[in-house]
Amino acid sequence: AADNKQPLRRDLKKTLRFLHESVTSGRTARFWESLFLFEAYLSIAATFKKRRMTFPALGSNKLSFKNIYHPSVQDAVPNDITFESNILVLTGSNMSGKSTLLRSLAVNIFLAQAGLPVFAEQADVPFFKTMIVKLHHNDDPGSGFSHFMKDIESLKTLLVHAQAAENCFAVFDELLTGTSADDARSLFKETIAGLQQFTNVF
Repeated sequence: AADNKQPLRRDLKKTLRFLHESVTSGRTARFWESLFLFEAYLSIAATFKKRRMTFPALGSNKLSFKNIYHPSVQDAVPNDITFESNILVLTGSNMSGKSTLLRSLAVNIFLAQAGLPVFAEQADVPFFKTMIVKLHHNDDPGSGFSHFMKDIESLKTLLVHAQAAENCFAVFDELLTGTSADDARSLFKETIAGLQQFTNVF
């Protein structure tokens, strides 16, 4: 019986020595890092197949999506959208899906910048260094910023990055609605005219 235990003890010692060397040399940490990375890639691949996603043509000079949709909307109706110029003004009646489409754009462009597939059939997306997304933001009495002032601050931030020659993507929902209709209309026209001068801004 003692002789039968000798090989088992030798194997156990070898195993323990191997585990000790693996831990002290860092091989174990590299193994877990590789396993976690594999699991992340596996999850991306499973979602990619289940949700019929696609990898965008990243680095393109144009911005367009075919059958884009928001991943959180059940039975979402996909849309095609192509920027004919660097500025897109989205109009429509209440509850027509404008905000959902803007969210779809923001989510999918963010995914594209991260090197991930997007929720669309086809996509062409430039590289963006700066992204500014303002959807249904409120005023901030604590800082003294009204709804209108927060819009102006966001536009100022966009212009600072644009003037620094950074590629920028910005989404504004109901921009400049915190002031009178006449003032908003005049400011909106000036804003559109100013932003159209920057080819590095979408």
